Amino acid sequence: MHLTTSSVPLSAEPSHCRYSEHYCNYGESGMEAFKDMSAKEGICIAHSYKIYSNAGEQSFDKLLKKLVSHLPKARVVACFCEGMTVRGLLMAMRRLGLAGEFLLLGR
Repeated sequence: MHLTTSSVPLSAEPSHCRYSEHYCNYGESGMEAFKDMSAKEGICIAHSYKIYSNAGEQSFDKLLKKLVSHLPKARVVACFCEGMTVRGLLMAMRRLGLAGEFLLLGR
C-alpha cells in the first residue's frame, strides 16, 4: 500500500517546492502515475518513506515525527493505501497531538 504526503508548494519554481511522499507495498502503479502527473504539473516530491499496513505504533509514530522534523510545512497526505494504513496513521496523529495538522486525501 502507498501513502503519500505532500505540502503546498512555496512558489511555482521547483527549487522552492516542499512536497513529501510516504508509501508502502500497495498501489505502486498509482504512485508511479502520481509521480508522473506531478512532474508534468511542476509539483516536486522531495522525500519518500515506506510503511506497511501491519507496522506497529512505533513505526507510524516515527514516520510522522520524521515528516514533521524534516518537512515542517508539509500538510497534505495523499494515500495510496488500504484502510489499516490510514487507521495507523490517524492513530499516530492522535498520539502525537497532530490531529488536524494534515489534510488526508485518498481513494
